[in-house]
Amino acid sequence: MTNSVLSRTLASISLLGLAAVALPQTASASGFAVARFGGAHGNPVDSHPASIYYNPAGLHGQAGQRYYLDVTWAQRNATYERDLDGTVQDNIRADDPALLAANGGTGTLSNQVISPMIGASGNINPNFAWGAGFFVPFGGAAAWDKVDANASNPYPGAIDGPQRWFTIDGTLKTIGVAVGGAQRLPAAHLTLGLSANLYQTSIDTLRARVSANTDDVYNEGRSRIDAKGIDWGIGAGLIWEPRPNDLWVGLSYQSRPNINGEMVLNGELTNVFGDEPEVNKVILTSTLPDVIRLGFKKRINGRDELRLFGDFTRWSTFDQQCLVNEDVLDGADPFKFCATNPDGSAVNPANEPRIAVNLFRRWEDAWGVRSGYSHYLADGTELFADLGYDANAVPDTALEPSLMDMDKVSAGLGATFALMPTLDISVSANNIFYADRSTKASDFDAPTDPSKSPNPAGDFAQNVFFINVGLLYHTAPTVAAAVTAEDL
Repeated sequence: MTNSVLSRTLASISLLGLAAVALPQTASASGFAVARFGGAHGNPVDSHPASIYYNPAGLHGQAGQRYYLDVTWAQRNATYERDLDGTVQDNIRADDPALLAANGGTGTLSNQVISPMIGASGNINPNFAWGAGFFVPFGGAAAWDKVDANASNPYPGAIDGPQRWFTIDGTLKTIGVAVGGAQRLPAAHLTLGLSANLYQTSIDTLRARVSANTDDVYNEGRSRIDAKGIDWGIGAGLIWEPRPNDLWVGLSYQSRPNINGEMVLNGELTNVFGDEPEVNKVILTSTLPDVIRLGFKKRINGRDELRLFGDFTRWSTFDQQCLVNEDVLDGADPFKFCATNPDGSAVNPANEPRIAVNLFRRWEDAWGVRSGYSHYLADGTELFADLGYDANAVPDTALEPSLMDMDKVSAGLGATFALMPTLDISVSANNIFYADRSTKASDFDAPTDPSKSPNPAGDFAQNVFFINVGLLYHTAPTVAAAVTAEDL
């Protein structure tokens, strides 16, 4: 590749990367992991530009240079019905029918998002390939519907729905930028890959709040947090062919941000409890998991292919989120400043009054598995289907409308065909079916939450439908075309 071509390629990737920053995904695996780009071949065992995230060893395996644009359109529907049996914390006024109505009922959302991913890869020599890409591995966006407002209701904040104590609208997204390479070891039928990742994480969310962190509608205000941080990570993987051109095994690892998973986001907290907003510079702590992926691919003949792959995501690293005013922290390590014991009590009780909010998450490790099948027609057209299952990462003690998760089953159908000899398009329709969940007020009795907050017990339901479109420009025949030609 010439320097001018490389420069134009990187410029194109940069422009599309800016679009990716603005448009987070909602197609979900466990927790708020949303990596579904790459379509049928977004997995740890295929050779594809999307391998820059799933398994950098997959950057090798196809001849020539490859440039890939992936766009996902997603429709998410969700409902939350708050259980008022024991959840209203303002017990003195809990017999007020208007208060109960203001804190109860059903919140709904119907959101659409568009999210792109872009990747590029190519061979420098027969045994070494390069790759680069922008992608969204974690994130989501939600804007909850307004509810009918009664002009005589003394609690006007209720118009934002019963989920407003946890979220009214907001986005949480992590954008990844990666470069990597893959080295083929022909004698061992083995390819090794390595990538370096840069992550930008941003949280921008609006919620109802009172200074005591309860659901007291008499003193209801609004609170917005807007914070960002930049972190780094690595990816590594291998693809082994125990039977060349017949059976492949892929294994990959994506590290936590900064290896230890600890992320520090800087931003502003805006509280409106009266006529004048109060704005403070704040620091928000958070964590993200590492991910292990394993996959198998079997070529039955020149026309059929089976894939089986899965992931294990260590969400147990997401144990709490702490918000502290920047001047209070005064340069101290925010993770040590906010540290809690297993029962929720502060390791250093003197710090507790100076912490704005310290929320338990205590998520659990989760796993997922997907199977895929492809059939190649004589003209190189690929017909594919996949079916998958992803486990829930959020325990009952941490489930709330802002961060929903459930056990889920996904299914998809699609096709890839050539628009031109060097340009392929892939289109698939997919749905993620979430199991309904219900929690009760007593689920949140223990462990002691370091920061008092409204009780989120209730009924949760959601569904995500998404269409994935991928454009692959390649300077040499794709694997699908080569296989079909050999078979014919």
